[in-house]
Amino acid sequence: MGPPDDHCALPDGGFTAQPTSQASCYTDGSAPGDDGGDSCPYNYTNYGLTADDDDCKYHVTWTSTSICSGGPGVVFTVVATLRTADGTPGAPLVGANTNIEAFTTTPGNWDSASFCDDMSTHPSPSPGFPGTIESPPGTYTGQVIFDQPGQWTVRFHFHEECADVLDDSPHGHAAFHITVP
Repeated sequence: MGPPDDHCALPDGGFTAQPTSQASCYTDGSAPGDDGGDSCPYNYTNYGLTADDDDCKYHVTWTSTSICSGGPGVVFTVVATLRTADGTPGAPLVGANTNIEAFTTTPGNWDSASFCDDMSTHPSPSPGFPGTIESPPGTYTGQVIFDQPGQWTVRFHFHEECADVLDDSPHGHAAFHITVP
């Protein structure tokens, strides 16, 4: 366990909520991917089962089948909603083309609430970034294989097909610490 995610919280008790626009998905012929302009392009890795994405666009919760190494993999269910400024549940994030990235946690990241883990030193043997199936709207299910025990980072990618250049691009990420026994 670690500190709860509060990077979108405001001092007055409200929340930062970045609206998105599909028109900002591609700009001036740009290609998909992260702009890399931030000191931590994916924001910090979160503890627990709920957090906001790196840009305060979406609220993300996840559950899974039993987490263990080997076997056919662990099934993750991710529920994403649009972030609201008053903290109330937003509309489901539909059609987000959600993918899952999993890799062993970089040394120094597990015990630090402010370490940016963007180094995939041992990725999951799952082929590519496993895609997910959306059903019902805003709920995404996908499977990840963990081939060794230890500390892992699981990152959910939303609208990875969009460029992450403009602030209101739908592109977003949320990463979580996972312990694999």
